[in-house]
Amino acid sequence: MRRSGWADLSLGRKGAVVVALPLVALVVSTLTYLWVEREEERLREGVAHTIEVRDEIQQVVRSLLDAETGARGFLLTRDESFLEPYERAADELPSGLERLSDLVEGNLEQNQRAARVEELADEKLAVMGQMIGLVNRAETVRRDELLAESKAAMDELRVELGAMRQEENRLLAIRTRNVVPMASGTGQA
Repeated sequence: MRRSGWADLSLGRKGAVVVALPLVALVVSTLTYLWVEREEERLREGVAHTIEVRDEIQQVVRSLLDAETGARGFLLTRDESFLEPYERAADELPSGLERLSDLVEGNLEQNQRAARVEELADEKLAVMGQMIGLVNRAETVRRDELLAESKAAMDELRVELGAMRQEENRLLAIRTRNVVPMASGTGQA
């Protein structure tokens, strides 16, 4: 009875198998390591992107609040120094809204919110501009209407920006949760 298998292989073939198995294992482990590193980097980029979106949302909120504070301060005091923060915010806001829109371009829901925020911000600036244009204090009825419109627009902006921030917080939690296990799986912190 003849045995077949490992015992029947020539010494050269046995040597090739003994050398090839560790090489295959090395190639597979190297490819796996590279894939894990690439995935970890992708997840880190996602976290960085989410943080950037959140920062831009905060910048838009700051600009809106600066504009509102300046317009209201001017309306109450007629001191033109209050117009400086309003004008600066009104100048910076379009580029901030554009950056925000660009940052959320790949997320349909956030993109729709960004478009709504842009509409509401334009409306808010227009109302504030009308308030500033009220030169005489006798126009209190119109001023009160504009203040109510301004508040309503700001309330809507807060809702939309809050929803955007909440979505980014959700994405950040997911992305952070995914980065940590990968980092610990590769022996890195």
